[in-house]
Amino acid sequence: MAFTYSDNPSSTGTAAQKRDAVRFLIQDTDTTNGKVTDAQIAWALAEEPNIYGAAARCCEALANKHGNISSRSVGDTSISYDHQAYATLATTLRVKARSGLETPYCGGLSQGDKHTTESDTDRVEPDFKRGLFEFLGTAQPGAVSGDHET
Repeated sequence: MAFTYSDNPSSTGTAAQKRDAVRFLIQDTDTTNGKVTDAQIAWALAEEPNIYGAAARCCEALANKHGNISSRSVGDTSISYDHQAYATLATTLRVKARSGLETPYCGGLSQGDKHTTESDTDRVEPDFKRGLFEFLGTAQPGAVSGDHET
């Protein structure tokens, strides 16, 4: 069960730096008491779109790891598990993971963009468009009386 942490986190760096970033986000940086293996973090990074998603997935796994067990005791030694802390952190990290993925797009701001969009044969035709309620032989808005479209 390999556990490495070099205290060099980066979201865009090497695989080791991304792993360190995930460890930092979930605060699994104690090399003597690791909770998530390097292989598990590598898998989470491969499955998720960014380090925040990978960290959220690791927190979700930690929250579910021991099920309903809240503490264990062996002799004089006792360990308590705080599942809710990991579940809460997972929710926070999920929000961060998705915040950079959804970029709004507003097309048709330039003539070139409008023509490119309209010429795309794979695009879905809009339900509403200019001229939707125009009928042959009716006056156009702003037209002078007697002007009709032919």
